[in-house]
Amino acid sequence: MIKHTDETFEKQLHHLGDNILEMGALVESMIAQAVTALVKRDSNMARKVIADDKMVDRLEMTIDDLCM
Repeated sequence: MIKHTDETFEKQLHHLGDNILEMGALVESMIAQAVTALVKRDSNMARKVIADDKMVDRLEMTIDDLCM
């Protein structure tokens, strides 16, 4: 019984870590895009960064749920 609980916990922890890494990579990319949009004064790219923020919000909610 204990082994099963440990395996389940490890799987959940791994899933949480994957989501955190995914969100970090996405945010890193969005920061680079935002800087590029600012430097090039590219409003279309800026709008894309703003729209992509919804993905970060969803990942944040998923991470919050996994932590509870």
